[in-house]
Amino acid sequence: MKKQLLIAALAVCATGQVMAADDLFGSSSEGDGGTIYGGVSLGKTQADCTGSAECDSSNWKLYGGYEITSDIAVEGAYHSIASSGSNKVTGISAAGLYSMPVADNLEAFGKAGMIAWDSDGTDNGTDFLLGAGATYKMDENWGVRGEYERIGGDIKANMYSVGAVFSTL
Repeated sequence: MKKQLLIAALAVCATGQVMAADDLFGSSSEGDGGTIYGGVSLGKTQADCTGSAECDSSNWKLYGGYEITSDIAVEGAYHSIASSGSNKVTGISAAGLYSMPVADNLEAFGKAGMIAWDSDGTDNGTDFLLGAGATYKMDENWGVRGEYERIGGDIKANMYSVGAVFSTL
């Protein structure tokens, strides 16, 4: 599992470096993307713990991304998905985002990607990650982000979160 997490993290970092290189060579113009962003979110997870029983837990994530254009971005995140007693489930994700303006300072987005997860070293895997949410921009750099994410596959979890995001533009 540690190898999978390392590979996922390196892929996210390499993608960011390639995208950042575009800015150095002038292929990105203002308003067309080129924004680096990061944030932290807190929320609630509903997961299938044993059979059909639902388990509720708190979650948090630390994420960062790069806007390729004003409506397409790549994003990587570290997730604390759930904790039940002494068992903790964490993961690293990589996803593509598509966003569109809804109103002044408000944009909606959808995301699709993969998450490599680990359950205290006893179990691990890689599953699909789908999500949707909205970001309200308070000013040029700061915003508030609300989001729903679904992990589907070996583990099934619905994650709801809200948090702060900071962008370079």
